[in-house]
Amino acid sequence: MRALSCTWLLALQCAACAEPSGAPRTEAQAGAANSPAGGSGAASVGVFSLQLIVPSESNPSAYAALSGKVYDGPLPASVSWQMLDHDADCTLEKPVISYCEPACAGDAVCVAADECQPYPQTQDVGTVDVRGLGDAAFAMTPIAHSYQPPAGLHLPNPPCSVGATFELQARGGALPAFALTGRCIAPLVLAGSDQDDLPIRRGAPLELLWEPATQPGTRVTIRLDVSHHGGLKGQLTCDVADSGSATISRSLIAALLQLGVAGYPVLTVRRTARSSVNLNASVIALEVSSERARSVTIPGLVSCATSADCPAGQTCRVDRSCG
Repeated sequence: MRALSCTWLLALQCAACAEPSGAPRTEAQAGAANSPAGGSGAASVGVFSLQLIVPSESNPSAYAALSGKVYDGPLPASVSWQMLDHDADCTLEKPVISYCEPACAGDAVCVAADECQPYPQTQDVGTVDVRGLGDAAFAMTPIAHSYQPPAGLHLPNPPCSVGATFELQARGGALPAFALTGRCIAPLVLAGSDQDDLPIRRGAPLELLWEPATQPGTRVTIRLDVSHHGGLKGQLTCDVADSGSATISRSLIAALLQLGVAGYPVLTVRRTARSSVNLNASVIALEVSSERARSVTIPGLVSCATSADCPAGQTCRVDRSCG
């Protein structure tokens, strides 16, 4: 198995399947489309995330990572996604990069042609009390503008039994006090070995299998990225029921490969349970997730870190492919 060179941490789901083909979609819109906002026009300003981390070669221990950030406004997106095609629960998109002249000053982000948007500031929402995770209740205070468990506290994986609820209660600060309730999920288990590469072929569909959820309220997001190291040319994302199987059509696979490939392509599958609270027309979410990744093989593509990884007579190019 080739080493994975990157990890997908932010799921871009395909709720935009209902949009007209070719309509640009920003990262912020993608998140809002999937957000149980609890009210029209509510903007996502914060996320508390509980990630179930599985053992790896670099870290053989399973653990849960809890963190959170709250801002005074929605995060700007410098990349929009233009939908090229969709089929059932899957969408093929290409990135649309915005350019500003002159360049945006300070921490502002270019969100559209010659349009800059200031990056929001992090907010202190007071001490956050956590109950139902690990052996005992604990409190989180912001460190470097981020909420995380106190030093020395390590949450196990799983941090609570599947289906059990836990609660985060913010005492209030820049925003009024609020509470978030989450539900623990089963770690995602894909069929086959994590050491197996996943073959992707033009003209063939891709079928994925996993152990289905044992309780309601979860979704599975699939992302196939075959061009990251060559400058992302497109992505294929699916938002599906947690039923234990999903199939990506041969036409979408072929269209993604046609956009271009680069070294170390990867497929990531993520199980997520999401809840939120609407506070002063702003949404603060709680996400519980478990993610697995598989290296992808594509006929004719040899990935490389150095030229020593390439066949005789070939060199390792900038996009980490041999040629």
